[in-house]
This record gives sequence, C-alpha cells and structure tokens, in this order.
Amino acid sequence: MSAKVYVPEWVTCGGCDSRWTGLGVCHCSACHRTFTSISAFDQHRSGSHALGARHCLDPGSVGLVPVTKRHWSGWANPGENPRFADD
Repeated sequence: MSAKVYVPEWVTCGGCDSRWTGLGVCHCSACHRTFTSISAFDQHRSGSHALGARHCLDPGSVGLVPVTKRHWSGWANPGENPRFADD
C-alpha cells in the first residue's frame, strides 16, 4: 500500500502565473500579489471608491510581511495565525 500524497486544490489567476490554495486567500487582480487574508488584501488597497481612485500600495509599506507557505508565497499581517491560510 502506497502512502497518500497531499495534492492541493489550486486556485489560479487568469492574468498571471500565480496559484495558491486556501479559502481565505485573496489575490489582487490589479497588482497580482497574493494575500493570506482579506484583511491583508484590504490593507494594500487605498483611494476613494466613489472617485474611482482605488490603487495598490506596496504590501511592505503598509506593514504586511512576506510569508512562504508550503506550495506558494504571499503577504500577511504580522502575527497572523497561519492555520487559517492553507498550504
């Protein structure tokens, strides 16, 4: 009997080569960066919705930290519980 091999269910972006796993993970269709949570994603966006001036900020400039998961990498809030972002 062979050992069971973990195969992630990939989500991919139609506009770049990024792929990731996890239900809470967010990928920005504007800058094509991946975030471990919606709150991390929201932090990198700025500007007025009403004026159509939303834009991306560099994740590091808003306090997010780079993370490397088992199968992908992205940006997270410092101290974010990694069990909520699948590998």
